[in-house]
Amino acid sequence: MQNLEDNAEPVLSKLLRGDRFFLSQVEQRLVAKWITEVSMMAQYLEPGEVVTRQQERTYLMEKDEVPPGWQIWIAAYGSRYYNLVPAFHGA
Repeated sequence: MQNLEDNAEPVLSKLLRGDRFFLSQVEQRLVAKWITEVSMMAQYLEPGEVVTRQQERTYLMEKDEVPPGWQIWIAAYGSRYYNLVPAFHGA
């Protein structure tokens, strides 16, 4: 996980600062993997809220890729104020 965080940090920093830039395909995959990993871990913060299947978690760990069927969407947000609300939807 630390390697993924280290590799994603430069891109994530630019995104969080609100810098305008285009993500290359490599950067898109990197950010998608990071978001997938964080969302898989975050669901354990609330007991009974685990929606990913073990096979999805294993796929990410073994293949180092977002599991098939997953879609990660990100977009620019124009306000200085935001409320981060993760949404988990099981298949």
